[in-house]
Amino acid sequence: MLTENIFHPTTERLLATHIFAMPNDNAKSKTEFVTDNSHSIQVGILHRPAGTLINAHQHLPVQKVVTGTQEVLIVKAGHIVVDIFDENGVFVSARALRTGDVYIQYSGGHAFNFITDVQFIELKQGPYTPADKVYFNADFDPRKHEQTK
Repeated sequence: MLTENIFHPTTERLLATHIFAMPNDNAKSKTEFVTDNSHSIQVGILHRPAGTLINAHQHLPVQKVVTGTQEVLIVKAGHIVVDIFDENGVFVSARALRTGDVYIQYSGGHAFNFITDVQFIELKQGPYTPADKVYFNADFDPRKHEQTK
């Protein structure tokens, strides 16, 4: 599994994680967490063969403190370039997201440039209201920072 963490260049604060599309894996039974256990959002890749059962369970109501809104994108189809900004709105980096990729934004900000028609799933903590978002860098042109790798 290819995973890339994107850090602020001077503070080394984790801004985002890019999980590249998973290749088909014929593993019969395996669990692999591709994010660090300390991250506020964790992504695990699980393989289970047909007929496997997981016993009924629930996750306990453990109180956790999360500052800000983290966001997860799962690209079902298409090509997006995400521009990543620090907490002050300063451009840090750009990443190309393609079909099957997962992107997690932990802190800072982002802008999206949809290169092709795109279908994606977005997950974030709720409840969420429009008052939770602030726009910045109105003059920023994401096409100047397109990342095509």
